[in-house]
Amino acid sequence: MGCKIVKNKTLIITISVIVIILVSLIGFAGFKMKQVFTNISFEGGNGKCFYVVKNGLGYAFYSKTFGRSELMQCSLETVTPATHKTKGTYELYMHLLNGQDVLKIKTQDNDNLKNVCSNIIKGKPFYYEFKIVK
Repeated sequence: MGCKIVKNKTLIITISVIVIILVSLIGFAGFKMKQVFTNISFEGGNGKCFYVVKNGLGYAFYSKTFGRSELMQCSLETVTPATHKTKGTYELYMHLLNGQDVLKIKTQDNDNLKNVCSNIIKGKPFYYEFKIVK
């Protein structure tokens, strides 16, 4: 009789541990799915620019390739200024030649964001990844 109680306790503990692990994994996957990243890279010279939006698990759900000559306007705006307690939020807009494509990046990484336009105009190759802020 004592052996049955030990087996039942072991089974209950095992099932509980498995459930906790599964709930943790599902929560982590859900958290990663909600994160959004934008990669932008440029080959340099008169090469191509690559703009990719993906989730935290690496699944790309939007991508655009364009040439340096297709970039008609590139501007950076401050959405919320930085304070000594908070990071600022910045938004980059890239208007392409056909006028209908406006690529944007909204992030708190101002250091790399401010270099995107100038690097494309100067023909300098780069690769940046930005965590998108909503």
